[in-house]
Amino acid sequence: MQFIIKTILGLYEKFSPIKRWLPLLFILLTALILYHHQIDRQSLWIDELYSVRDVKTGKGFPPQNLIRPIYYLLLSVWMKFGNSDAWLRSLASFFGIGSIFLTYLISCRLSSKLEGYIAAILLTLSPLFVYHSQQVRMYSLTTFSGLLGTLFMIQVLERPSNFAMAWWAVFRLISILTLPLNVTLIFADLFLVIIKFRGQYNVVIKFAKWLLIMCVVWSPLLLLKLIPATRNFSTDPVQQSRPSPNIVNCIRFLREFVVLPPFLADNVNPDNSLIWVYRIITLSLIILVGIALVTALRKENSSKTLWVAAWGFLPVMQIFLASNLFFSIWLDRYLLFTVPYFLILLASALVKVWHRNTIIALIIIFLYGLAVFNGLSNYYRADLHRDFRGMVHMIKTHEKDDDIVVWAIESWINTLPLFHYDHGSAEIVVAPRPPSSRTKLKEGSMEDWFEELPATKSRLWLLCKLNSKNEEVFNNIVTQMYQIKAHQRFKDQNGKLNYHVFLVLPTHHQG
Repeated sequence: MQFIIKTILGLYEKFSPIKRWLPLLFILLTALILYHHQIDRQSLWIDELYSVRDVKTGKGFPPQNLIRPIYYLLLSVWMKFGNSDAWLRSLASFFGIGSIFLTYLISCRLSSKLEGYIAAILLTLSPLFVYHSQQVRMYSLTTFSGLLGTLFMIQVLERPSNFAMAWWAVFRLISILTLPLNVTLIFADLFLVIIKFRGQYNVVIKFAKWLLIMCVVWSPLLLLKLIPATRNFSTDPVQQSRPSPNIVNCIRFLREFVVLPPFLADNVNPDNSLIWVYRIITLSLIILVGIALVTALRKENSSKTLWVAAWGFLPVMQIFLASNLFFSIWLDRYLLFTVPYFLILLASALVKVWHRNTIIALIIIFLYGLAVFNGLSNYYRADLHRDFRGMVHMIKTHEKDDDIVVWAIESWINTLPLFHYDHGSAEIVVAPRPPSSRTKLKEGSMEDWFEELPATKSRLWLLCKLNSKNEEVFNNIVTQMYQIKAHQRFKDQNGKLNYHVFLVLPTHHQG
């Protein structure tokens, strides 16, 4: 018996280092499950298709792309091992999981393990972060690389050395070459160095040297590519129509990134009691961030909390200001790299509330759990992408020789979905979207649209977007001019069945 007890104690001591990592491993395993759950449920959306196209054509690589080539270089390697939607998206999911690990490390480094666990859990369960970690886009990578740079920046602030500064410069440059908006983190870094080492000019000069090296490397890319690209981006009609952010957007910011993404907000019924849960959570999140800041300002040893606040607030303030002075770049995917810092602040405040009043902390945790469970449930059910895969699959499974595909979707959506999902060998004809205004319909423009279709005896695949204004007129004309062999409706990005695929034969066709 004594031997058994000694053996058990020996095993316990042997595995005690592993035991310390079990909570974090459980969090990362949860993230692995969530971030890969239904990862290919929806088709790639148009920006994801652009990512794949830019790798295949080389447009994503230097010298064609000097603005943000890092993600495309990594994706090109990833695509050598597979090209399914799930595989393509899994690259972003691993950077998302890596971001959770780095958030934990940063929080532990600056405060405690408990706060590190809480911050990691908040990021793991964020529906918006899950969404961006399931896309063939660079937004989880830019968060990951930004956090790596911040980890070395902490080393610079605690024990400045050329080694730490060099790696800080490397990862800040990588994050900028992944998403240029990461440059806003450098202003926060510079601010912290000046405040921290205001009496130690040798440290400031040493840091400035590495900052200068990074700027020298990046400045040609900035002057040659980024400034012209920004000018073109700002004149795009979509960008010009986007409203500038206001104080309401700032208030909603935390709620959107913690429990309720903007694309799920419409799913919450205003008459439902759940709307009050989200309102209380929104208020609670704002108060918690306030508690973290006030506590940090009052206590002598809380300067590290202010570091986190600088990495969170200063980039957001810069983006807010630029969006109001020039053109709006206030988009959740562009702000994603700032989220971990706010979650670290929330974790810090929640621990303080727990120590002061456990009941209030439990209420906040309960409401958060309710809200985030609802947010994740809605996310995994929501239709957020156009069903390109379904449309192309219908063609692919029924295609015959000499078929012609008429692509009449929105003008800004090109034929990439047909090639990515391999529609087959049918000829593709691009046509404008069927007219939908009542004025044009009265003028007979729908008849004119059909007259412009290819004059052929072959079968036609008509892929088009219709709505309540033109669907009846379209159906009447297509029935008169063609034999409808098949017709199926597909969902748009709002879950509405507005996309149609018709397989038709001209009425003069024989056999």
